[in-house]
Amino acid sequence: MFEVGGVRMRRPFKIRRVSHVGLNARNMPEMKRCYGDLLGLVQTDVSEGLADRFDPEHRIIPEPGSRGLHFYRYGADHHQFVLMDQRLWEILDPDHTTLRVNQLSWQVGSLEEVRNAIECLGGEKQRITRSGRDMPGSNWHTYVLDPDGYTFELTFGMEQIGWDRLSKPRASWDALRFGEFPDLPHQPENIEMAGQRDAGVDLRAGFEPTPQDGRYDVDGVRLPRPFKIVGLGPLSIVVEDFERSVAHYEQIFGFDLRFRGEWNGVRFAALACNTAHHAMMLYEASVRPVLGLADDAGLVATGFQVANHRQLRAAVGFLTENGLEEIAVPAELVPGFRHVAHLRDPDGNIIQLYFQMRQCITGDGREGSRSVVGPAADWPAVIDPSDDVFQGEVFMGPWA
Repeated sequence: MFEVGGVRMRRPFKIRRVSHVGLNARNMPEMKRCYGDLLGLVQTDVSEGLADRFDPEHRIIPEPGSRGLHFYRYGADHHQFVLMDQRLWEILDPDHTTLRVNQLSWQVGSLEEVRNAIECLGGEKQRITRSGRDMPGSNWHTYVLDPDGYTFELTFGMEQIGWDRLSKPRASWDALRFGEFPDLPHQPENIEMAGQRDAGVDLRAGFEPTPQDGRYDVDGVRLPRPFKIVGLGPLSIVVEDFERSVAHYEQIFGFDLRFRGEWNGVRFAALACNTAHHAMMLYEASVRPVLGLADDAGLVATGFQVANHRQLRAAVGFLTENGLEEIAVPAELVPGFRHVAHLRDPDGNIIQLYFQMRQCITGDGREGSRSVVGPAADWPAVIDPSDDVFQGEVFMGPWA
């Protein structure tokens, strides 16, 4: 047993929520259009990747096809979604070149929990690839490979973006990057940035996206699209050895198994880290032909939550009008939602859109909850409330 913030736990960390997810983009311009222009995620930074880490001149190639990373957010966290050029991924991880998801990232409760996870996970003989702090985003982390080669990140302390929409300046990246975990306690962020200012760094020189006005009245705010993304997750992946992976995520990472089922020979499991019905879904490889996924696809779907039911219907209409295909997914394979829609992005990945996920207290929800699936145009314009409507995590701050 370990002491985590004064509570006895089976491991020295507790995953609280999805932090961010990274996809490998084959068609970067169209993927940027899909997740930025259409879905409304705001770009917060761009990195050339290897050159930014190793080139002291910090040269950057800004064109859309560059071999780099593009960072996006829907809230105040510096990034909640990352697009990496597929060619860069093949350089970074030549053993897993076909993976379309480059990281599954989860927030724990403190910097100390990230540090303590390093020894714990290493003791479980997992492959820890690195620990420390990367830029941009300046979040502390430790990266571990799961049994299928997915990069699993435990993270804390993500940089926050405020009203000025500026990220930390590129000139500060080297000073804030740590290739290994430091001794604790570490100095607070405000002291770090005051030191950068005193060293002559222009703190106003960070990446700034172009402000966008809009023509849609979205529950009292004028936006460029008729909905607002307010949440990330669940993250759904294919696993080759189903029982091994379920046990791994339960026993090593501490997820709560909420539901497991089988439909037409496809086994799947819903795993939770807080009161939401699930934060992660594991599927057997036989799900690929059912959902029209590539034979080597690892990512099944990335979930995005919108603010309410009206916005969900509007979002599906807007996205299909702008070229995304709404696809049919059997309700039996996606438990835990009230209404949920699925669309395919330009690289063939599935975007999972919903407003309400069932909320569960410990021990509840294991029997599953049947979802209402698309087509969204057939859903009623107004639905009756359930006992857990408008519960769960609340989006903080303005919408734009």
